[in-house]
Amino acid sequence: MATTRRIRPRPVSDKHEGTITVMSSGFGVEQEDRQEIEVEPFASEPAYVRVGIGITKALDVKFEFLRIDVAVTMPCYPSEVSEVSARLSDEAYRILVEEQERWGIK
Repeated sequence: MATTRRIRPRPVSDKHEGTITVMSSGFGVEQEDRQEIEVEPFASEPAYVRVGIGITKALDVKFEFLRIDVAVTMPCYPSEVSEVSARLSDEAYRILVEEQERWGIK
């Protein structure tokens, strides 16, 4: 019952590619969606910022709950950690709201 978005760069010659993966499960349904994205190459070893947020909601049925977790990870230069962290917090919250709407949770 979790939703996760991950950006993981991997070296491909002089470029990096990343993948955003969204995994959801709940109400007996499991889904996975992958998107390939291009990540600019780094001149040095990047730092990684990961921001996670989640929510648990009680359903109409007694003792049944839905859990939605969103985690966003992004490589950056060490000097950009604070800026990237703030951007990822906003993005994680946006995705969480989007997933709540998709599951019909308010």
